[in-house]
Formats: sequence, structure tokens, C-alpha cells
Amino acid sequence: MTNNAGVPGRRERVLRSEAGVAPVSPAERMDPCDVREDPDLGMLVARAPEGVRHSDACGFLSNGGITRGRAYRPANFMKLAPDGTPKFVVRCSVYLTAADDASPSICRMRGYLGIWPLFLWVRSDRASEWDATFERVRDYLARHEIQQGK
Repeated sequence: MTNNAGVPGRRERVLRSEAGVAPVSPAERMDPCDVREDPDLGMLVARAPEGVRHSDACGFLSNGGITRGRAYRPANFMKLAPDGTPKFVVRCSVYLTAADDASPSICRMRGYLGIWPLFLWVRSDRASEWDATFERVRDYLARHEIQQGK
């Protein structure tokens, strides 16, 4: 967590920008990004469009990686809350799934606990568990919140 509190509109813009779905401000340039819903994961997935270098798409700043002679691409994920607002974003510089014959990569998750930014590291091969992991961490922190003065 950080001490950089944010108002609701800003929090949503930051998460959408990190996912590659929207710029933080209207003045920002938006990288091309192919965003589709993955019904199995229940998340939006952002990848480089056909013919666009990975490092020039979706704010990746990564070309992916090569493991055991096979190329793996970067990917961003965004989980939406029932009301359609972003719940959390996961950014994977190299996205490997449980089905890949290689060690998983570590991805950065960003969401919020109330007004406070919350960052976690998650394994790429456990995408189906990311929502439950995020909820467990938020619930744990909420139960251990320290009240300062009254």
C-alpha cells in the first residue's frame, strides 16, 4: 500500500490506464490496444493488436520473453466490479499460463483498499485465482486496520 490517496474518478482512470484501456488524461497519447473479454477468467484482456510491436501497445513497455525457445507475449487484465467500474488490474510483462510448459511469470496487481492504492505480486499461471486473492488481501487488511485517534 502507499499513502497516495485518490478520489473515485482518479482511481478509475488510473486503473483503466494501467490496463491499456484508456489514458489517464485527455491530453495523453493512448497506445493501440486490442481489448477483449475472456469469459473463462471473467476479465478484460489487453494485448498488442496484429502488426503492432508489443512494446508499442497497451502501455506494456515490454516485448514479452522467450522461454524454452517459445515466445510469450505481455498481457494486461482488468477485473470489473458488478457496476462496471474497475476492481483491479494485473500487468504481466510476460504472460504464461498453467498450460504452458514453462515456469510462471510474476505479474503486478493494482487495486484499491478504500482510497488507498494496493499493490500485490501474483503468479501468471493462477489468473483464475486473482479475484479471490485480491478479496482475501483486502479483507485481511480491513480486519487489521488501525484506528488513529477519534
